[in-house]
Amino acid sequence: MTEAERYLAKASESLASARADNRARRYNSAANRAYYAAFQAAVAALIDAGIRPADHDWGHRFVISQFSGKLIRRRKLMPRELRSTLGELFDRRVPADYSTESVSAGDARGAVKRAGRLVGAVSAKTGTGSAREAEPAYGSEEVKTDRVVKARARGLIEEVKQIILQKYPDREFDVVEFGPKDYRLIVRGGRGDLEGIHRVLDGRTTDILVDHDIWIVILAESRRRAA
Repeated sequence: MTEAERYLAKASESLASARADNRARRYNSAANRAYYAAFQAAVAALIDAGIRPADHDWGHRFVISQFSGKLIRRRKLMPRELRSTLGELFDRRVPADYSTESVSAGDARGAVKRAGRLVGAVSAKTGTGSAREAEPAYGSEEVKTDRVVKARARGLIEEVKQIILQKYPDREFDVVEFGPKDYRLIVRGGRGDLEGIHRVLDGRTTDILVDHDIWIVILAESRRRAA
């Protein structure tokens, strides 16, 4: 695993923590982990582009300025819509960590979403070459099988989401992966949605959708909070 891949793995871990904290209503912690997910992904992107600090210190100012200035404005290696993401996530984290002010639910949710976009963009930019290099080490057949299963799971999840959106067009979703065949599809909505969602899915699930050995738990936001 390369240095950039190691930072990207840390970013994925931080993003998972941010999402978990947000779901558990730990909004200050969610804002903290969202920033560090984006920060670690930005470091991975800078390393991948051959940009390093002269003193080997990945300081916040250096990473924020270089990611926005060099990777986005000059080299155009990252999407333009990410140019202010790191700075704004940093500004959200500081009061969460160092003041009596608390992050709101909406701000935490927004921070997690923005961090997810940045981590996803960096992963898409750097992940292809990394995955190609990693295949022989883990056994190509096992890796290919895992990818096929994950791709099928993503297709099933998207199919379920589209069915739900036809009836509930304003719903938002979170997908939590516990394994290549085990997912939780969190549906954001008001109380009573879970029963309606099950009706919309026309008997395909009560709590669990089983299809091609892939288990997808459909869980409404109101029910999750009550659990």
